[in-house]
Amino acid sequence: MKINLDRRRLLLSGAAGIFTIPFTNLLTAESLSPKSYDYIVVGAGSAGCIIAARLAQAWPDAEILLIEAGSTVPKTEAMVWDPSLYMLSLINPLPQYEWGYLSEPQTALAHREISLLRGKGVGGCALRNGMVYVRGGEAGFNQWALNGAPGWEYARLTKHFEAVEQTMGITKAPSDPLIEDLVRGAVAAGLPFNADYNASPNPYGIGPLRYTIRDGRRETTHTEFMEQQHYPNLSLATEHTVHRIAVEGQGATGVYCGPQGGEALFIGARQEVIVSAGAIGSPHLLLLSGLGAADQLRASGVAVKLDLPGVGQNLQDDVIINQLYMSAEALPPMPNGFIGLVAFARSLLHRGDETDIQMHFGGGFDEERKFLMISPMILLAESRGQVSLRSTDPFALPRIDPRYLTVESDWKRLIEAIQLAKRIAAHEGLQRWCKEELVPGRAVTDDAGIRAFIREQASTGLHYAGTCKMGLDPMAVVDPQLKVHGCDNLRVADASIIPRTVSGNTAGATMMIAHRAAAFILGEKDA
Repeated sequence: MKINLDRRRLLLSGAAGIFTIPFTNLLTAESLSPKSYDYIVVGAGSAGCIIAARLAQAWPDAEILLIEAGSTVPKTEAMVWDPSLYMLSLINPLPQYEWGYLSEPQTALAHREISLLRGKGVGGCALRNGMVYVRGGEAGFNQWALNGAPGWEYARLTKHFEAVEQTMGITKAPSDPLIEDLVRGAVAAGLPFNADYNASPNPYGIGPLRYTIRDGRRETTHTEFMEQQHYPNLSLATEHTVHRIAVEGQGATGVYCGPQGGEALFIGARQEVIVSAGAIGSPHLLLLSGLGAADQLRASGVAVKLDLPGVGQNLQDDVIINQLYMSAEALPPMPNGFIGLVAFARSLLHRGDETDIQMHFGGGFDEERKFLMISPMILLAESRGQVSLRSTDPFALPRIDPRYLTVESDWKRLIEAIQLAKRIAAHEGLQRWCKEELVPGRAVTDDAGIRAFIREQASTGLHYAGTCKMGLDPMAVVDPQLKVHGCDNLRVADASIIPRTVSGNTAGATMMIAHRAAAFILGEKDA
């Protein structure tokens, strides 16, 4: 351990938005006073809550501050905590718990601005995601290790996945007649049944979903890693935005933060600042702090602290599209938000062990529950985008350009995914559930028709990653221990460090990354 401090009872002061953990539970206080902490974690999302909790538990004499731009979500907010309302929350997201990001107009998608949903509040994106837990298969992580991130082989990561799973209480979706028929349709279309995609070397096949749901309620890393224990040395500051990281000389010394309309306070970090603000928020904060491509920072009016050309580059996201069917009878209830089934497939263009197509099944959001939705999505997209500054105002949203489908292979794989979904829906055992194909329509089968459907309807898979990528090449932002290249006492730990996405939803990988980041900081053997 790097520090040896007397335990201090954290004092309450001030204004709304600050919560401290003295020796009991979260207590409201009124202000965040200028002072120093040993560790400052930026972002109380899926990564930040794990890191802060693990440090607080292991080092009771260290003072830790966790800063979140959003607020806490009341336990009575059903639209957040009730999984059965997930589909409705996608249609009408609660604006107070959303960042409100929009992409730049996407050339390949009829110049549409895509709504990039991302949770804002204590719990982060787990407040509004699909609660789906996917590790992602061995091959993708092994590629990380082979391409600039030694030590990130899947075999080294399993204990971190397992530790997350033990705390989060991953649940398996139950079966029902619709799920049984969908499985038969997928098997007839060539996919094997996979009883547990996380226990398999790769998730290939169709099988029951694994969820981050406990006792019928949504889980977040805040509810499971922080609320279940009391850490007297951990403070949580809500409704405080970090304006910039203070970088002096060769390292980070703290942060400047404050509520909107309030004064920015300097909070010192005696040991480290850990940025866990997500694949959009983390590069945005680094750029505001003067860490990024020097020419772009100067053009934006930001003083250059460190020339790191990879900050904000390498943005990756999966692309999804919804095919809609009319059922002849009401769909079974969906207590976990959507149909508890997921399919993973390989496109003809993909040559490795990884799966590059994922398919979810949902619907029942109408009064009679007669709409069935099959949603194919491409994984491992080749298209790359970027996050850049729109303004030096820390409260101004960044410019986000995912550049969806700017590589032809992504188009071809999404077309193949749509055709696979059509074959599954056409199975004779599914005709009571897929009586009529409303969108795009059974007549739409040719390449031109499907491309037109994609241009008008494809959207984000909500799996943003890669913008502070890990590696050793000139475009890498962090090293394999997640330390920012060229800047002492500063790490990034969240989905932004993913060099190349893996086969599946990013929440599981993000939690694993956070658990391992804490192990690095704590100096755990064989981290």
